Amino acid sequence: MELKTKLLIIPCSQAKHGTGQTIKLHSITDFIGMESATLLRQSRDEAFQRRHFDRLALPTLSGFVSGTMYLVEGLRDEIKHAIERGMHVLVESGGYGLIRAEEPIHKYGAQMNRTAPVWRRVLPAVLDDYVRRNQIDEAFIAGSKQYASLLRRPQCWNRAKCHWFIAYAGRENGNPCEIVPREIGVTVRDLLRTDCRPGVKWSSN
Repeated sequence: MELKTKLLIIPCSQAKHGTGQTIKLHSITDFIGMESATLLRQSRDEAFQRRHFDRLALPTLSGFVSGTMYLVEGLRDEIKHAIERGMHVLVESGGYGLIRAEEPIHKYGAQMNRTAPVWRRVLPAVLDDYVRRNQIDEAFIAGSKQYASLLRRPQCWNRAKCHWFIAYAGRENGNPCEIVPREIGVTVRDLLRTDCRPGVKWSSN
């Protein structure tokens, strides 16, 4: 299955500690126009003024490895394999807005509930540019209700068909901060293992 016109968007992790990284590094700015890149850079400065980050740069996929979602067995390998086959994988981040999964970032603390006002006005324009320039015809967006709400806007997607998985803690016993990311990780891993054929957990529009 051709993956070069497919886009996956997943949330970041609260815990960020580095490990090894083998994917060729790319930045989201390699895939968007100068105007969008400038808007994204300026908005990151605004978001980080609300919180903090340190100076140690880590690739995103390895920098988020300690979070619950990224500890789901097989998930990181499936993401790497999808990227190697040409799939676009973006991470939605409270500090960076949108970043490529292989993009170097800093270890930081910037919670989405604090920075959402910044990204609510910026992400639609950046994402629209990304989708159009890279001829994305199908997108898969997985996350919590809060993360997904910033991307559920028609102006983000041009003509791309969108599939959504919104994770809820429900009535399960346990910590929602562990239940929700784990459910996202399992669902995304299973999607990639089936060549991006969304199952019943996904809704489409």
